[in-house]
Amino acid sequence: DTMKLAILLLFLAYTSISHAAITNLYKQNTNIKLQLYLSDFPVFQKDKFLVWEKTLPYNPDGYVPVKDLIDVPLTKHMMNNGTIYGHLVSSRTDVPGDTLIHTYSQLNIYLPRKTVRPARYLLTEPYIEEKGPKEEIISFWKSKINLHIVPDFNRYANVSMIPPIAARYMRIQKDSFVPILYLNRENVLDQVILPVNATTPNMTLEITFDFLSVEQFDWFKQLEATWLTYQSFSSEKEIEDMKKMFLETSQSLLYITSGVAFFHLLFDFLAFKNDVSFWKNAKTLEGLSIRAVFMNIISQFIILLYLYDNETNKLVLGSVFVGLVIEIWKVLRVGKVVFRNGVPTFEMSKRGFKLKSS
Repeated sequence: DTMKLAILLLFLAYTSISHAAITNLYKQNTNIKLQLYLSDFPVFQKDKFLVWEKTLPYNPDGYVPVKDLIDVPLTKHMMNNGTIYGHLVSSRTDVPGDTLIHTYSQLNIYLPRKTVRPARYLLTEPYIEEKGPKEEIISFWKSKINLHIVPDFNRYANVSMIPPIAARYMRIQKDSFVPILYLNRENVLDQVILPVNATTPNMTLEITFDFLSVEQFDWFKQLEATWLTYQSFSSEKEIEDMKKMFLETSQSLLYITSGVAFFHLLFDFLAFKNDVSFWKNAKTLEGLSIRAVFMNIISQFIILLYLYDNETNKLVLGSVFVGLVIEIWKVLRVGKVVFRNGVPTFEMSKRGFKLKSS
């Protein structure tokens, strides 16, 4: 029994040593120095110009967010539609030669130049074709940025215990990890973007720094992933509109809006399904108007062009487009277009239909 107890104690000692708890390398109340550099490239180079610096205690308890307004000089490359990167670095002031924590993010965004189209009367004024590019993509400066550090003073038995999203961005060593730095662009909306060009050698930047909990960081990262997925079939303008809706709308109203949008799509689908089913099984055209179907095609085509010209959301465009396709299918279901003496003529089909129609 004594031998078994000794073996058990040795085993417990070994496991406690080999599986030491993983803790934060930055201890609470440590003074940290945050620095923001501007660069033309995503690779950090310390010789690039420093635009902001702040020393503060590493303690989120009772911390009041810091807000600074600074004037930022831009390089010729940045003023010439170049990409602008912000590099945020952090180090401990009480540790000489402390290794820098680094993260970066793009500080500008590319959107179509905002133009005002001249109004004209369609019936009396002639159409004048606009010369030059209809849509010029230019760089816009985001005049606000939120800087965050994610404090985490938990002790983790192993890496698998760390929240998975946060673990991807932590620099984990044997028995410690460094906190996450985060340049948050998700809650900066398009009301604070300004065009960048040769006449803007200096831009104003409002910097807000605050601590961010691990849960909040996870939520923002999930939001980023959503925008990246949405970006594959949407423009940046639509993404900015979505951000505005998520960040400025109350949660209850957002849920109600989402529910209404869902039911709208559901009823659209059911209406299309019933319409197709009716025309597919119809054996007579009695009481149906082919002229009305043709008028629907023309009107829906005009509506589709109008919505496309106004850059309407693709979900709305898709619904109108499907409706137009169904209307065209109805016509082809009961007849076909033939050319007689070079003139297109609609000819009714005789495949199982009684051809009595208005």
